Amino acid sequence: MSTAIYTRHLVEHRYGRPLEDLRRDGAHGGSGDPVLPIVLRRLGGLAETNAHARAARRNLDAAWQRCRSGEHTLDDLVLRYAAEVVDLERREQSEAEAVWDLLDVRLLLDQPAGPSAFGRPAIRPRAG
Repeated sequence: MSTAIYTRHLVEHRYGRPLEDLRRDGAHGGSGDPVLPIVLRRLGGLAETNAHARAARRNLDAAWQRCRSGEHTLDDLVLRYAAEVVDLERREQSEAEAVWDLLDVRLLLDQPAGPSAFGRPAIRPRAG
C-alpha cells in the first residue's frame, strides 16, 4: 500500500467518515474542526506528489528498459529519473508525516485538560 493511500485511510479512520464527506464538510466550513482544512490541503498535496512519483517511476522504468536493450546513451537519463524518484519519495514521506502530525494534534485538541505542571489536576471552576 502506498504512503498516500495509507494516509488517506488513516484520515478516514480518524474522522470516521469517507474523504469525500470530509471534503464536502470542509468546503462548507461546517465541521467545526480547526485542523480539518489543513489536513485536507496537506492530503491534496500528498496525492499530487504521489502522482508525480508514479509518473517518475514509469519514466525510470521505460528508460531502464531502453538502456537494457543496448542504448547505453540513456545512462544519464536513467540516473536523472532515479534521482527524481528518490526526491519525490522523500517529499511524499515528509508530506505524509505532516498529515500524521496534524492528526495527532487533532487528537490532543480533543483531550480534556490533564494534570497541571505540578502533577495535580488543573483547578476548574465549580458549576452553579
